[in-house]
Amino acid sequence: MNRFLCVLCVLCGETLFALDATLAPGGVVRLAAGDREYRVEPMAFFAGWARAKPSGGYEVTPSGVVSMRLNSGKRPALEGTVSLRSTDDGMAELNYRFTAEEDVTTLSFGCEMKFDATEAEGRVWRAGENHGVFAHRPDGGLHVASGDAVSLAFELGASGETLRIASSGVSHGRPPSPLAIDYIIQDNSKWSPEYHVRLGVIREHRFAKGETISISLTLSLASGSPLVVRTAKPCVIEAGEDWIPLDNRRDIVAGSALDFWPMGFSDAPAGKHGWLRNAGGHFEFEALPGKPQRFYGVNFSHSANFPDHALADVLAVRLRRLGYNAIRIHHHDGGTVDGSTDGLTLNAENMDRLDYLVAAAIREGLYVTTDLYVSRGRAIQWRHIGVDRDGTIDSHLFKLLCAVHEPAFKNWTQYAENFLLHENPYTGQRYVDEPAMPLISLVNEGGFFVGWNHGGRDDPRVIASWREWLTSKRAGNPAFAPDLSPEAPPPNFWEKEVHPAVALWTGELEARMVARMKGHLRSLGCRALITNDNCGPHYAALQLATAEYDYIDDHFYVDHPQFPETAWRLPSTCRNKNPLLGSEHLAPSEQAFTRMLGKPFTITEWNFAGPGRYRGMGGILAGAMSALQDWDGMWRFAYSHTRDGLGDRDIRSPNFFDLAADPLAQAAERASICLFLRGDLAPLTNGVVLWCTPESADPARKTLWGFPPWSDAAWTMRVGSCLAPADAKGVRVMRREEANSTAPGTMPNAHCANGGAVRIDRGRGAFSIVTPRTCGGFAESGRIDAWPLSFTIQPFASVSPSSVLGESKTAPTTLWASSLDGAPLISSSRILLTHLTDVQGEGAKFADDTMTTLLAFGGRPLVRRGSARVELRLAPCGDWRVFALDTAGRRIAEIPATGDSATGNLVFIADTARDVDSATLLYEIVR
Repeated sequence: MNRFLCVLCVLCGETLFALDATLAPGGVVRLAAGDREYRVEPMAFFAGWARAKPSGGYEVTPSGVVSMRLNSGKRPALEGTVSLRSTDDGMAELNYRFTAEEDVTTLSFGCEMKFDATEAEGRVWRAGENHGVFAHRPDGGLHVASGDAVSLAFELGASGETLRIASSGVSHGRPPSPLAIDYIIQDNSKWSPEYHVRLGVIREHRFAKGETISISLTLSLASGSPLVVRTAKPCVIEAGEDWIPLDNRRDIVAGSALDFWPMGFSDAPAGKHGWLRNAGGHFEFEALPGKPQRFYGVNFSHSANFPDHALADVLAVRLRRLGYNAIRIHHHDGGTVDGSTDGLTLNAENMDRLDYLVAAAIREGLYVTTDLYVSRGRAIQWRHIGVDRDGTIDSHLFKLLCAVHEPAFKNWTQYAENFLLHENPYTGQRYVDEPAMPLISLVNEGGFFVGWNHGGRDDPRVIASWREWLTSKRAGNPAFAPDLSPEAPPPNFWEKEVHPAVALWTGELEARMVARMKGHLRSLGCRALITNDNCGPHYAALQLATAEYDYIDDHFYVDHPQFPETAWRLPSTCRNKNPLLGSEHLAPSEQAFTRMLGKPFTITEWNFAGPGRYRGMGGILAGAMSALQDWDGMWRFAYSHTRDGLGDRDIRSPNFFDLAADPLAQAAERASICLFLRGDLAPLTNGVVLWCTPESADPARKTLWGFPPWSDAAWTMRVGSCLAPADAKGVRVMRREEANSTAPGTMPNAHCANGGAVRIDRGRGAFSIVTPRTCGGFAESGRIDAWPLSFTIQPFASVSPSSVLGESKTAPTTLWASSLDGAPLISSSRILLTHLTDVQGEGAKFADDTMTTLLAFGGRPLVRRGSARVELRLAPCGDWRVFALDTAGRRIAEIPATGDSATGNLVFIADTARDVDSATLLYEIVR
């Protein structure tokens, strides 16, 4: 077999690379081959094919051992170790040894390796005498091959090498060889663009308490090149030559380059032009017919909604100067009833603070949107909704109960009345009469699958609703969903897969609930535009329910944190990889398809979350997509979660979401504001819409959940959905069934939009944007040309042995320039240039240098060292000066700049480490 593999590698004719094998936290073995990385991860599936949730294992011992657990639900099921060591003959020996802490049955146990589908397609695999190539099955089937073998081999496309994995001992072996190991190779494209290979005991096995299972594998290269075995070490961010402190000032100096108020985005006071309405699929004010309106703002969350009056005044002015024209009041409802015994009575002190914040925002021209239910469930007791049970209701479950339990629905309506009929003494208006609060969501992220996974599956009210619905369907059609029994609870459904009947049931529940809620608000005299289900809708049955919505809303995140131990408690994990690389869809391209033709579209929550080190590109990417798709509103989540973090000089560590604590994310916002709110990037003109038909949601068909496989085409054409083809004029109409079966290669690629205004290089992981008033881009290294702006990222040597920068590397960089005077960039007299690398808290601790597992946030913000040679073509010629700015917009130093005689360009070096006492992110260029 080795001979076959060596010959195969020679025939490939590719350069061979040594393979680094690093044991990382969580028992993951990272295999680095050239510029690609493969991962071998511990894997276990329990009853119902529930994937094990790893916990612990955040540090690797110097001898190469990780101690960890594989949990079943909330209870630890298997406890053990993963170890990796180098052998004398240049191989790596990988050992798994786990013991059952209680009786437990596994459907599969061992390790899993994932191959990117684009790279692996057509590559050779071999398992004993069985062999083949990775090839996608048109029928969408999962199974590629399975069986048992002593060794397996996989051609690694990036390096030309072939990886060999051989079994050297399995405690539960079976004939014909005690060394034989079970394997399964599957096409996982139903859920992700990958092939998965599982090795171990790939069959049902019952572990008795105290029983141990062990698997030993050797990893080698067919070429005979040795593997270099390493162990990962914790990564701590420390101030020094690699990480520069930043004095994060929040209040913007009036008239500075960071004061965007003169651009005219806010028209004070908010509401003076009357109520908002839908005009041909976009917002417009009643008193300004024919003038489309866009909104760009931030979320206030939890206690940040309740600042004192003086701080509220400061905040409103600060937000106006930052360029916002809207805010979203969010996770406020629990605070508005804080201390009440019924979960409904408004808290006078908190309402006074909220009222004043809203009034201050309106005075400065900031429009307000909110949700009538977010997390008030923490204040709602079961007995408040007529259930004889102690305790409060899970916040997510309450959303589902509103659709199936009348007392829960009445509780929602009563709070809506109490809030909307409350008069703000600082405006003299009830909220129901406030045109400056023109957009209302009924229930935040009300997707019923969320409530289902938070107690809904076992709730008798939910089960009763399902049985009643299924029985009524059978009464009209005895052959309806023949595989389901009314006596059984509804089949499990989750975000990526749902039974067609359950999809139809939840779609009808959603439509009925929204119609009733909206009708109740209208009976109160509410004229605000209404929406719901802003974590979707993602499948056909739910999109049919959007007929009741006045506008469509959605949310998206890149690097949203996950919590392997306890929800919203460290440690946290995120991918922390360049989102431009690989074959996964580039956010927010998928969300573009939730827009419904003829209705305005907003994103009231979005973020490239911390501690993701690529979040600096978030503003320019989100701004580009929202502008290209001609959306109507964007709200970054969030400005702050606490009122303690709202002061001008409060030192807060950068965290998952808060702009007030993250100068990197705040700086990135200005790209979105220019591209989207100012309109620097023109919308796409061509397009396609997906026609959602009742047949799309028919239980006889495969449920169409998710987005088309070609959703990245949203970067090159306007997309959305519709309920009737007659609504679509000048665009291609495609049934959802047809869209989901259309091959990606038949649709436009996502590499170039609007004649080159947006260019995305997925292979390099880079992009550029060129508009008359804003130009720039992102790259991990090398040069970006975005005429009239070009920049070259400069390498430098790291001085810290433990630095994530490594030796003589470059810092991934987002850099752009925007005209401040409204003129085209090339003829502007005043320009803002932004240079972003990464920002982390001092002392932030990660499990290893991938920075995917965060163990501690740290303290004051530190900026990653990085520099770039900037070239900017400016005409006519003049006396140009370049100033470094602090985060408030103050000029703190003049930067040397020269003219390039060959090109006529203004040239200077943007360097985050220009001043060792405070890093530099922002520059003002003036004539």
